[in-house]
Amino acid sequence: MPATLDQGYIAMTCPQMPAGKAVNIHFDAVVVRVCEIRIFGRRFDGALGCLRTDSGLEYKGHMTTAADNSTCLQWNGTSQHNPENNLQLFPDANPADLVNYCRSLNSTEGPGCYVDSSQPPQSCEVQHCYKRGLDYTGNVAMTSDGRHCVAWTDANLPFRRNEDFPDTSRDHNFCRNPGGSQAKPWCYTNTTFLDYGHCDIPLCQVTCPEPPPVPHAYREYTDDHVGTDVNYTCYDGFAHTDGSLTRRCLVNGLYSGDPPV
Repeated sequence: MPATLDQGYIAMTCPQMPAGKAVNIHFDAVVVRVCEIRIFGRRFDGALGCLRTDSGLEYKGHMTTAADNSTCLQWNGTSQHNPENNLQLFPDANPADLVNYCRSLNSTEGPGCYVDSSQPPQSCEVQHCYKRGLDYTGNVAMTSDGRHCVAWTDANLPFRRNEDFPDTSRDHNFCRNPGGSQAKPWCYTNTTFLDYGHCDIPLCQVTCPEPPPVPHAYREYTDDHVGTDVNYTCYDGFAHTDGSLTRRCLVNGLYSGDPPV
């Protein structure tokens, strides 16, 4: 792990591995000041606990319940997608790491898991990364306690790579969360002591479209907000043969499961 000195900051390059859980750094000298900034690097190199894409193929979080709160089964107990034989379908480096965590098996369904090995996988309600403001490109330039932000381009600030910003630019003083370094968008408020603060950013509300009608069935729902269930009931004389009688509005603006037939 070679280190280089750049204007008072030590930059260390870690070996690039396809998957990993942690990075251990050891110092042999006295550390005068340690910044409270998370390790970050190339995009998508981390073990992501949120969705950067609708497909969720990159998701490596630890959610273990489906959208209907059913507990996920162990992946090694499902013959259709046993990780011992299909590890290329998963972002994990070791089959033992999968346990019963929600995972995305294709580019259209998003993360899910088996709750019944004889049935198709069920959807999991995994949040998108924008909940942490990683994609925020607005013009808020003040912290939640009223302090004004300074420009990211100041020579005394440690974030120097444009690609760590969602708008690929540091030429402003707007609140950002470069490299996913904090839990929400933030900014520096002075360049002498590197004080910083979090910003109050209104998140866009996610809603689902009107649930599709199903022939020969009643459709009941209250609103289009995330977490709302749509319940279908067959008309008298008709029987449910496939799909989900209850579908839930997910954080990606889609409904869980398939329409009932």
